[in-house]
Amino acid sequence: MLNNKIRKNTYNNSEGEVPRKKKEKEQKGEKPVMDLTAFLTPQQPSVAEEKPEKKVPENTAKKMFTSEIEELLLNYIKSYPSGVTKSQLYEWAKKKGIKPVDFYRALTRLITNKAVKRFFDPEREEYAFIAET
Repeated sequence: MLNNKIRKNTYNNSEGEVPRKKKEKEQKGEKPVMDLTAFLTPQQPSVAEEKPEKKVPENTAKKMFTSEIEELLLNYIKSYPSGVTKSQLYEWAKKKGIKPVDFYRALTRLITNKAVKRFFDPEREEYAFIAET
């Protein structure tokens, strides 16, 4: 019963003919966009299809160690006696070219070493950081 339901051709018409639109494309000389068996036959890319090699951009940002970032971050926080918000710190780190993961790692170390205190500022409605003396 299952064999009766399987079609012998993939086209909707009963004769197994190629559909009209596909026939017109083949007559115009256009290649089909994708073929299921295309990956089986190795094809050499033509000169027009060859993609130019991409140049890898050099990393212009200076690699900074966490201790250097901690020192910069602590000095920045000390420059604001009333405290610095988390968003201000993030913008500062972004301008300095510090990766977010390095920034948060340094900030976490400063908090655990009790060099910086984190508190919620209700006026600004976000976390703020202040340097401990």
